[in-house]
Amino acid sequence: MQYFTIFIIVFGTLIHLSNFDFFSYASAFQNATVYEFYKKWGSEGKGDGQFQRPHDLDFSPDEKIIYAVDRDGNRIQAFDKNGTFLFAWGKLGNGDGQFHVPYGIDVDINGNVWVVDRANDRVQKFDSNGNFILKFGNKDAEPSDELGKFDNPRHVAVDKNLEHVYVVDSKNNRIQKFDTNGNFVKSIGKLGSNIGEFNLPTTIEIDSKNNFIVNERGNERIQKFDSRWNPILMWDLRVAVTTNFVILSILLWINMIMYTLQIPRKTQDAVINHGS
Repeated sequence: MQYFTIFIIVFGTLIHLSNFDFFSYASAFQNATVYEFYKKWGSEGKGDGQFQRPHDLDFSPDEKIIYAVDRDGNRIQAFDKNGTFLFAWGKLGNGDGQFHVPYGIDVDINGNVWVVDRANDRVQKFDSNGNFILKFGNKDAEPSDELGKFDNPRHVAVDKNLEHVYVVDSKNNRIQKFDTNGNFVKSIGKLGSNIGEFNLPTTIEIDSKNNFIVNERGNERIQKFDSRWNPILMWDLRVAVTTNFVILSILLWINMIMYTLQIPRKTQDAVINHGS
């Protein structure tokens, strides 16, 4: 009984410190959607419908067109939902409509396509047919830490009201906010591991409630913010793995203790005497 009491105290403390909710965790698995394979398309190559390195995708507002980033092919390809190739645009370069390592893509509610042009350190906007509309960021394709410029931007998200564009400025460890004409508004975050700080952020998404979700490669975590960038929650992969390991270790330990307590005393003495 003494061992069990110690276990409850230690285990309860770990649960409290880690904010680990077993009941919600189990319920999430029970209620999870089961996805089944439907279809695949594409192959390695430079032809229509082929890829050199597919990297990101998004749907048109009516979900009739899929826009896929062919990163090393320096182009965007459009398909219907059955995977039939429709059209493509872009080639290697730094001119309007050209790309050098296109990386992230977002389609706004009007069907315009926003593409992060990573190695050119800029963002380009196109209409639904791939016609160039505007660009903003670095004009010389040289990395910069100046506000309104980028060093390895990797993802972009446009809000549902078509008011602002948010760009993940990865190597500057920040999110930059622009209006939809490409004018700089503000910078969010800085290098660090505290809440609201970033270490090589890579992806940004905006959910239906206008909350921001940011994935960080350097900190190996995901942060969620409200529409005003107030922190809501953080999921740190390293902490989760460590916590689960500790919990598993304690479970194994208590199982061993309970098993030992179930062995009759005479049997324990016989084992000890035999071992000595």
